[in-house]
Amino acid sequence: MAGKSYLVLYELSRLIINFILLNFLWGLMNLPVLILFFQIALTDEVSALFILIPLLTPLLPILFFPGLQALMSSSRDLLVNEAVFNPRLFFSSFKSGYKNSFLIGMGFTSLVTLIGGVFYLSMDAHVFVQLLLSVLLFYISIVTFYGLIMESHYKMPLLWKLKQAIILILKYPFFSILTFIFYLMLHFIIFTVNIVLYSLLGNILTLYATYHLFLRKLNAISSD
Repeated sequence: MAGKSYLVLYELSRLIINFILLNFLWGLMNLPVLILFFQIALTDEVSALFILIPLLTPLLPILFFPGLQALMSSSRDLLVNEAVFNPRLFFSSFKSGYKNSFLIGMGFTSLVTLIGGVFYLSMDAHVFVQLLLSVLLFYISIVTFYGLIMESHYKMPLLWKLKQAIILILKYPFFSILTFIFYLMLHFIIFTVNIVLYSLLGNILTLYATYHLFLRKLNAISSD
């Protein structure tokens, strides 16, 4: 009994150390993005937003989305492989998946910018128009999220991965939407509980838990 307890504690401590290391690597790589994000969150001047947001926008496909894909690939490795995690995998995943994750991020950023502009211009329009734009933005976010997961999980062309992401969402909308909401809510809960805990573990912990659900769903689909 004592031996099993020690083994569980050892595996848990090793996982936590890997989480902290990966979160640090991701934060270090996305430092410019995080700095601009916090400046936008803390600023009270509207004029400053017209400077900060255009600075942040190109950094999303350049740094944020490739870094997020690398973190997803690292989460997958922690879940699938029982060997000790090698931090070099994060950088190799960042390099190998950079082109596709950059294109996914570019598409997402462009569409969000377009929707945001239309939403701003339609402030006086019927509420149905704004609701439609909000639903479209939510759907694009889900497609982008699962597109990055497919990018980190399969070695196939980008269009095939995006197609599979859309098929997954359309075929299993309940699972897809709830999993994405779970991902967002877990971020919010950890951030609300403790900002230090979030800075150490938040991003990788949410991805690890979400990827676990994704793998379970894939296994259930394969067994059908």
